[in-house]
Amino acid sequence: MSGLGGWGDPATDYSVPDGGFSELHLSYPSPHILRRNFTLQPWKGDAFVLITDSYKIANTSFTAAAVEAVLESPAGDFKYFQEALENAEVRIGDK
Repeated sequence: MSGLGGWGDPATDYSVPDGGFSELHLSYPSPHILRRNFTLQPWKGDAFVLITDSYKIANTSFTAAAVEAVLESPAGDFKYFQEALENAEVRIGDK
């Protein structure tokens, strides 16, 4: 990532190591600095996650059409947006 910091350093709890966000301090839910931990299969090793395709790579989950469908949600309607985001892949696959 250029200018916004890197991917997060595992040696420092995935804190952003450089760039404009490297010193960004956040307060919710507790004080911390910005962290990024991009994991392509975050469910691996978790026996309690219900994943239908355990070999799927996370960054291939949404197509451009799925993202567009989420972004078409009515402005200010968070419940609709939340449902659209959580079900984007299912809805696009059903079209």
